[in-house]
Amino acid sequence: MLPKPYDHQEYLRQVHSSEAVAAMVTSPNAQVRELWSRLLRLVAAADPSSFHPDIRSWYAPIGRPPKDPYRIMRSLLLMIYLGHGSVREWYLTLHHSSALAALCGWSADEPLPAIGTFYMFSHRACQTSPCRGVIRRKQRRIKGTKGEKLKPRRPQVVSRLLERYRRHPPKPPFPRWLSLWAKVLAGSLERGLLGNLDDVFYVGDGSPVPSGANDRGHKTCDHGREPCDCPRRYADPGARFGWDPNRECTFFGRHLVTIAALGPCGPLPLYPRFYQGNRHDGVAFFCAQEEMFQILPGRVRLTKLAHDSAADILAIYQRCEERGITPFIDLNRRGTKEDACGASWTHQLPHGLRLDDQGRILCPAGIPTVPRGSSHHGKYQHLDCPKRRHPELKVSCPDSCHLSTKTASLKRAAALRLLTPVPRGSPTFQRYYKKRTYVEQWYKQAKVDFAMATAGHRSDPFWNTRLYLTAMLMHFMAWAGLVKEKPMLREVLGT
Repeated sequence: MLPKPYDHQEYLRQVHSSEAVAAMVTSPNAQVRELWSRLLRLVAAADPSSFHPDIRSWYAPIGRPPKDPYRIMRSLLLMIYLGHGSVREWYLTLHHSSALAALCGWSADEPLPAIGTFYMFSHRACQTSPCRGVIRRKQRRIKGTKGEKLKPRRPQVVSRLLERYRRHPPKPPFPRWLSLWAKVLAGSLERGLLGNLDDVFYVGDGSPVPSGANDRGHKTCDHGREPCDCPRRYADPGARFGWDPNRECTFFGRHLVTIAALGPCGPLPLYPRFYQGNRHDGVAFFCAQEEMFQILPGRVRLTKLAHDSAADILAIYQRCEERGITPFIDLNRRGTKEDACGASWTHQLPHGLRLDDQGRILCPAGIPTVPRGSSHHGKYQHLDCPKRRHPELKVSCPDSCHLSTKTASLKRAAALRLLTPVPRGSPTFQRYYKKRTYVEQWYKQAKVDFAMATAGHRSDPFWNTRLYLTAMLMHFMAWAGLVKEKPMLREVLGT
């Protein structure tokens, strides 16, 4: 049966009339009063009234009445905001705290739904059915190089993906969550939280998220031989072995890619996406960016991109040029021989030219070269001698310097990467490139403050449910003006 229409004002009247909530708001403890003041501001701003047409389509018109999905969603939002990683732990907290149950929408004389209702909500939202795991062959641990990201398994994979997406744009998964996510983005656009819509600056990065499932799996055979390479049952089908370059260790889980826009209230996620743990950071970002282009409203114009050296891939530069985006991407100095696109860059610098630490092209005398236009319809980019263009420079050039009489030419593939619209090393490039760390602040809040890193879920539906609710929570906090306030510890509630 279809759920009842949602009335946000009726819910707020019910919350303010609750004696348990009033006792918390008037508590003699100042920290408790401040925390509950924030919670009331948050639930008042998180109005899911616009979700009703979409959530209504999740249910059949016949059958028994469903448990209120708005209460379940609000309960999971509060679970994330208060830093609870386990659903079972949060369920016990609701049983012991009548004030939190009233804040979620359940009255004092109304029993809480069973704990399985929370998991069934995630399955319904992701359009999946409960699964006891998947049987596949035993996975091998991945050993990366110290201080380096995971190497791509297939060279030229991003170039092939670019050609495919030009013909057939990708379809983002989980359409039910995306329909709700579009409503949240529209609310932030109306409030002006993304800044100037004609000049949106966005950043991207990836981060590992470990799974709570056993990385060894469960045996399905009984022959007793060791070692055993028979297929095993894995409780978390979407988890894979990956390499964490920051901690220099192997992890079993997922690779989280987040694309965020920098607005007046700080970074707000535009599109979060989970990939398997063994996915290369640059490949995952390219796929997430292409999916983001399909869901963003047409009035949003992305103009600037900042990313670390993992996105130093030719296909990403080509895509940015096609869409009019100025890239602020660092050079991949740790992989100077070959990048994720399979292209070698060091041999493409002719006549003794070389790169410095800031990514600028230097002449044999060690001075940055000067761009001098293009030829053959942009197929070649030319570089000129800095001393010939600026005679006031007092430097001693080698006798065999080619630039003293002729210009140097670079092919278009090398020029897109090396001759960026904003030159590397310039103050403007450094100012925008430093802003890429804003997405790392988002990861800190999502993984530490909101307990995503220690959640330990074992299913794809609940991982993606938690991811989208965490991203929505960031926008709801911006709506309520809670972004710049320090998070309160959940121990204040005694949970």
